[in-house]
Amino acid sequence: MKTLRAVLIVLAAAGGLTSAARADVIQLADLNSVAAFDPAAAAIHADWYVDGHDYLVEQGFWYRIGEAGAELPLAALGLVSAVPQDTSGDGLFDKLTVKYGSADLQVDVIFALFGGDPGSGWSALVPVVTARNAGAAPLSLHFFQYADFDLADAGDTVEITGGNTARQTAGPILVAESVDTPMPDYYRAALAPEIRALLDDALPTVLGTVTGPVTGDATWAMQWHADIGPGGTWILSKPQHLETPEPTTLAFLALGAAGAGLRRFRKR
Repeated sequence: MKTLRAVLIVLAAAGGLTSAARADVIQLADLNSVAAFDPAAAAIHADWYVDGHDYLVEQGFWYRIGEAGAELPLAALGLVSAVPQDTSGDGLFDKLTVKYGSADLQVDVIFALFGGDPGSGWSALVPVVTARNAGAAPLSLHFFQYADFDLADAGDTVEITGGNTARQTAGPILVAESVDTPMPDYYRAALAPEIRALLDDALPTVLGTVTGPVTGDATWAMQWHADIGPGGTWILSKPQHLETPEPTTLAFLALGAAGAGLRRFRKR
């Protein structure tokens, strides 16, 4: 896991970087949480810091129109605008609206970040996706969401339950959860880079119904199919939250683990 302090030190040391070099990166912040987005990248969501630790490798959306051909990242539609907002009045952006569009398909993605109290280990991100058929003919949309979290250096476990909830854990300490509405048609839990390779190749992808659990460099994805009439819309809501123990809890866990190790050593 990267720490926020380490990243800030690197950026400060690289003082030669101009603002234009980082113009595409938009940062949201609220209380103990910071999230970074690059609307022009294949995976739009690049970082999610909670109490100074970055738990995300990448997260993004892909699409395919029709049954044949490759999936493409939303950025392939063409970036129309990316507008951050301060909704809490604290002088920091906590909401981002990104618009993509082509002649046939327009997609808006809104990200809202909700932080917890400093040291609480809690954070939430609510993405809402709205797809519009801008053409004159019916549109068969296949939509994908892909997530690669890094909760612990030793590896995480991902399992999809109930057909709509991805739960990622690193032992008893860290938890990431996402609940999807509407229900996905397909989903997959797999070790990297399996899912990302499927989304990036030249073939149409069907994720199947692979629930896991898988442990290691764990990733997951979900897939929806929507038939949208001319002028019609399709809406996807995906609340996510991260939870980590408070520092006092971590200290007790560490002491307990150390004590258990000492007892085993003495018994030898």
